[in-house]
Formats: sequence, C-alpha cells, structure tokens
Amino acid sequence: MMIPSIYREHILRSAGHSHLEICKAVSQIDTIRMQRLATIKSLKLAIIQEFREKFEKRLKKRFKKIFVRSKRGDEMRRPVNTSLRRSNRCIGAQVA
Repeated sequence: MMIPSIYREHILRSAGHSHLEICKAVSQIDTIRMQRLATIKSLKLAIIQEFREKFEKRLKKRFKKIFVRSKRGDEMRRPVNTSLRRSNRCIGAQVA
C-alpha cells in the first residue's frame, strides 16, 4: 500500500523531523536506488560480456588449429592433412 508523499511528510513532521532532515534522507535513498539500478544493469551486461569473451576464445582456438605459423613466422599457411597424403600413397602403391 502506497502512501502519498504529502501524508508521509505530514507523519514525519508530526514525529519531530525537520524538512531538511527529510530532504537529506530522500537524497540518500535516491543515491542508493540509482546504485542498485546500476548494479542490476551491469549484471545483465556482465552476462553478455561473458558470452562474448567465451565466443572470442572459441574462435581464436579454432583459427589457431586452422592456421599454423610458418618457420619465418610472418606468413600464415594451412596445415597439411597428413591422413590425406598417406591415403594418396596407398592408392599410388596399389596402382603401381
């Protein structure tokens, strides 16, 4: 149940609190509320950020397997599929 601000202020004033005390308390509450909202927003973004980092890590891992640095280190080349080379030798041996 919500109480309108006029009634809340009247209750607090009748309890002996000054207008300045009420304003300070309201500003503290607003600051805490904004911090809480920022935390909730950052948690949502943290989930997205974590997913992005995992995705990038997987991509780097896959590209590392696909591309191997040459001996000089400045150019990239695809690794040779050794199983294919062996099968070609076996086929060549059968034909000859």
